[in-house]
Formats: sequence, structure tokens, C-alpha cells
Amino acid sequence: MDKLTFEELEKDKDSYIRLIQHMITFSERDLNDVETKEKFWPIELPSGKTYKDKAFLFEIVANRITGIDVDKMDYFARDARSVGLPNSFDWRRFTQTAKIIKCDEDGFHHICSRDKDALSLYELFHTRNVLYRSVYRHKTVVIVEDLIKKALQNATIKVEVKGKDDGIESYPLLKCWQNMDAFLLIDDSIEDFIMKEVHVITEPMQSSDDSETTESQQLQQLCIKKADSTDETSPRKYFIDIRDRKLPKFLGRTNKAKLDDTDWKKWKDWKHEDIAICAAKEKSEVKKIKEKIIPLPVKFSYGKGSKDPIQPHFFYGKFYPQHPFHIEKEEVSKILPSNFEEEEVFWYYDMKDDHDDETKAIARSLWECLNTHKLPTEFKSALEGSYARKGKLYKEERNYAGDDHLEHFQKIIESYRSKESQ
Repeated sequence: MDKLTFEELEKDKDSYIRLIQHMITFSERDLNDVETKEKFWPIELPSGKTYKDKAFLFEIVANRITGIDVDKMDYFARDARSVGLPNSFDWRRFTQTAKIIKCDEDGFHHICSRDKDALSLYELFHTRNVLYRSVYRHKTVVIVEDLIKKALQNATIKVEVKGKDDGIESYPLLKCWQNMDAFLLIDDSIEDFIMKEVHVITEPMQSSDDSETTESQQLQQLCIKKADSTDETSPRKYFIDIRDRKLPKFLGRTNKAKLDDTDWKKWKDWKHEDIAICAAKEKSEVKKIKEKIIPLPVKFSYGKGSKDPIQPHFFYGKFYPQHPFHIEKEEVSKILPSNFEEEEVFWYYDMKDDHDDETKAIARSLWECLNTHKLPTEFKSALEGSYARKGKLYKEERNYAGDDHLEHFQKIIESYRSKESQ
């Protein structure tokens, strides 16, 4: 390999900086895009080689092709250690046995692994799945993220920056990405601004000789309209609930039906009502319970959607190390996952007081509705009979009270609940 001197590096530093930027952002690029094929790969390096000749460089930091890169190896190892989860992937072995080989299949040079390390690579993505389920998509993380999104969506924040012709341009918080100066003004301190409900102004820096400000020293201003603290949808209220840990109660999870956005909304509304009918003691409670149920879809995968992330990766063998090939999943092991992606629905109930007997009873009823299959047979049968009867009475617009069939089921249910509470 040719050695790069400091003088050569200094001379072509812009080209190398651009290369590093492309390496970091490569995972965002569409490999089938015409722009990638006609403009990206032909870019020349100072050495005279093109990006296509050095394609393996783009598999190091942010590997768009397989997702096997040092970024994942780094933060998986750190995060797993931090939370006490096992990490069985050996990154040292991967780096020691990795080879750069030109592949006849596409004409690119790829980072290839030894064939006997295929199972270890599956462990990398298994670790990813475990971390997402245990940490990144934990039930508390999911609901806190949802509350933060609602707070920012309802925030009456406008960012004002200097625009063309010395005019002032104003952007709502969710539109700040349209202007770089406005976007750079937004950081984590937004939460503090909302909590304090104040106007925050960042004035331009003045030079010592009081000369006019430069173009980079533009007037920037955050305008935050005060919100009523008692309003349930005020952004400040959402952040206060997060701070005080007054979060909606997690009820359970169910598999999400494979539906498009329109059908998912219909299914969600139907499931909302179905669960509310089952949990309500009286017909009059159904609407109130339905409004407080929060379903949030959560996706888990091995990083490449429904695709096997190892299939695009190239391997080499002991006797013909210069002839890379793909390995089918069944060749590695027949007990590997058959599906590499699934979507679940996390169900929450917006309880105002965790110690209130009424809301606790409703939350318990909702949990039973979502987890009926986990309960004893007789209890399960009584619940299913109760749900079926409530659904029929609700459709016929009849009250639950006074129905003999429903009262029979309720006696069995209450007897089981009283045993558990003892």
C-alpha cells in the first residue's frame, strides 16, 4: 500500500474530507439510484482511483449493503455492557479474518468474511434485536417519545432569523428544517423554554468597535407563546408529566396486523372500541375509556427490514480465498429466525392517578382483555363470555346492569380477582 505523506494530505485535504463525509453518510444513499451510479461511483480520489475501485471503504462506517459496520459493533458493545446484557459477537475475530476481495458478481471490492464466521455475524444482529427490545424500544421509552412528539407538535414556537434583503423570516418549530440558521437554533433547551414559558432572544454579537454585524452574526429569536398550564394538550403539561413520571399505564402488547395506513387507522379505531367495551363496567363508560387508550406501533427487525442481512454479505473459504460467495441461511443453521421483522402494538391507558381505585380497576380490566390467553382456563372462559355478552348488549344499545348472563360471568371473574388480591 502506498504511504501518504503529510504534504500530499495537506494538498488534497478537501478531497479526503469529502471522502470521510461520504463514508459516514453512505447508509442514506440509494444504491440503485441513477445519481449514485453515474455521479457517485466515478468520483476520483487523489490517488487516481475512483470510489468504485475503493467501494470497500463505504462498508466500514455505515454499510448500506449489509449493515455490518464498525458503528454497530461499537455502540452494541458499549450499550450492552452499560445495561448488563450479553454481547456474544466477537468483533476482534471479525476484523482479524476480514479480507478485501474483488467480487465478480458486481465488479466491486467488498469486505469479505471467513465462511465459518457466518453464525457469529447473525449474533451481531441478534444483539441488535435484544437491545431494541430491552433498551431502545422499551415500553417506557416508547411512551415518553410519544409525549415529547405531542409536546413539540402543540408548541406555539416560532423561530425568527434574518432572511433575504435584511428581512425577518419566521418558521414554526416543525418547519425549521427549511432554513439552516433556524434549524441550528433548535436544541435540547427547547424543553426548558417551554417549561419556563418565556420569550428567549439571542442577540447578535457586537464587535468592539461597534461596527455592523457580519452576515454570520444574524439576529435570531425564539418566540414562545404562553400556554395555559391547565390545558391537557399544552406542551408544558406533557413535559411536567414526563418529569413527574405521570405516564400512561402500560397494558400489554399485541402483534400488529399487516395493514396500510388507512386500514391500520380503521383497525385501530375498531380495536379501541372493542377493548373499551370489554373493560367497561357500564355502557356509559365505553366512550371515556376509549378516549384514554393509546396504541403505539413499534417495529423490531435485524436492521434490513424483512430481509436477511447476511445474504448480501460475501464470504471466502479456506482453499479458494480469492473467490468470494454468498451463504444461504440453511447452510449456517436450520434454527435461525424464519422472519427478520415484526411489528407490535404497545397499548397504554392514560391514568390520571395511579392510586385511584377506579382507574386501577379499569387498567386491570384492560390488561385482562389484552392478555386473556395468559390466564387460568376457568377465568379465561368467564372473561371471554363476559366480553361476548357486553359486545352484544352494546350493539343492541342495552345497559350492562341487570343482565343475568353478564352477572353470572362477573361473579366468577370477581372471585378470581379477590383470590389474587389476598
